[in-house]
Amino acid sequence: MGEIKKQSIKNNYYILLGLFFGILSRAFIIPRYIEPEIIGTLDYIISLGTILSAIFVFGTPMVIQKEFPKYLNSSKWNSFSQYTRKISLMGCAVGLIVFFFYYFLFIAPNVSDKLDPYILCGALVVYISKLIFSYSDAYLRIFKNSTSGAFYLEFVTKALFFSILILFILHLIDQYNLLLLTVSSYVFIALMITKKVIKNAKKKKETEKYFDEIDTKDKKNIKEIAFYSLLTVIGSVIILEIDRIMLFQMLGSQETGIYTSMFFFGMVVSIPSRGIKRITASYLSEYWESKNKKGISDIYSKTALIQLIMGAMIFLLVYFSLDYILPFMKSDYQNGKYIVLFIGLAKLSDMATGANYELISTSVKYKFNTYSLLILFIAVIIFNLILIPKYGSTGAALGSFLSILVLNVWRMIYIKYHFQLSPINTAYLKVMLLTCTCFSALYFIENLDLQLNAFTGLITNLLLVGCIIILPIYFFNISEDVKRFIDNKLFKKE
Repeated sequence: MGEIKKQSIKNNYYILLGLFFGILSRAFIIPRYIEPEIIGTLDYIISLGTILSAIFVFGTPMVIQKEFPKYLNSSKWNSFSQYTRKISLMGCAVGLIVFFFYYFLFIAPNVSDKLDPYILCGALVVYISKLIFSYSDAYLRIFKNSTSGAFYLEFVTKALFFSILILFILHLIDQYNLLLLTVSSYVFIALMITKKVIKNAKKKKETEKYFDEIDTKDKKNIKEIAFYSLLTVIGSVIILEIDRIMLFQMLGSQETGIYTSMFFFGMVVSIPSRGIKRITASYLSEYWESKNKKGISDIYSKTALIQLIMGAMIFLLVYFSLDYILPFMKSDYQNGKYIVLFIGLAKLSDMATGANYELISTSVKYKFNTYSLLILFIAVIIFNLILIPKYGSTGAALGSFLSILVLNVWRMIYIKYHFQLSPINTAYLKVMLLTCTCFSALYFIENLDLQLNAFTGLITNLLLVGCIIILPIYFFNISEDVKRFIDNKLFKKE
């Protein structure tokens, strides 16, 4: 777990830096200076490109993550690498055909002549750039380099977006250049991570003495994993992204812009898990190959406990601090608190169940992720069709929460039944109790109408979370990892 902790901390460092720029952009600049229609269109372009890239990389990132222990130190490694690249290139070509078909049939008739070329070119560029990035990032992660992808995706894109927004509010660029430059930032990170992959590949090639071809059985296995991974990605991407697409088409760009901006606050809850999950899959894959069930159990239980602690604290601080942030935003955003509530709860449920997706996807039961998500694909569409017309953007957030909650509970039950593994133990239940106690205390204070200013209110929330959650965890040693981290960072104990 030492290397996992080391890279997780570094990943979260980049993610937090990106969060800083993200908060400045989403909480202070966009609501004040950018019209919802503009940001709604931009987010639509990025969401469309993201969905297409995740689908038409044709499952190769998961193939690489799951199968690399078999090939990494064998004479078939180069052949394996080339074969996965061929699959992803074929997916890229198919994706381009689907993209143009979808664009001219569904998008072009519904957008203005001015926005038409920007949506067409923007979504196309984001699609290709993110497809290249996904494959390259997966390649680097199997060599225990999860930090490069985090640096470019989590930090660089957000820092560049913040800089572009500054240029816009200073009237140095117009709204069309805003779209163009934001899309170009995805090209930049794709080129930079590809450069790292090429450098790494040259080093690896120098150590290879053989170039044996993978046989028919290997290819069949790779295709099967890629196929089920593709179906899994379709389901998961739709659950994460379809709410914005449906909002845009049902209620327009303004509601989409409001939803996206408030969605960001809910997404903050999941930040610690992104750093942890980037590195866990490669270790789980190796443990399955070596039949190290204890190592798998440790990763599963420890990631669930750590993510529950961090996720609960962030969720409580973000949600109960919104009343001090919303007055700084335009009136259009004042009713967005429940969007943050439901998205935050969705991400908290995802964190509290640990590395469940990675555990299943790297095991022999990887097909389960596909079957479960295909069913939930139907569920999220139904939830959104029912809830969006009735509750607007809040309905989209509620639909996402219900979908993700059901998915994670289902995965947890499946893992317990098939692998006799569970993240729930005495420490886990204690943290759940502390979280509920803290929520009740913050809710009680919120309804006292104390009329605290923003600074006093935020400090009060921080103190309550610290006293009710952090102090008991430390003094009663509920989590050894948290206690060790506090000792090392605050008291300099070894």
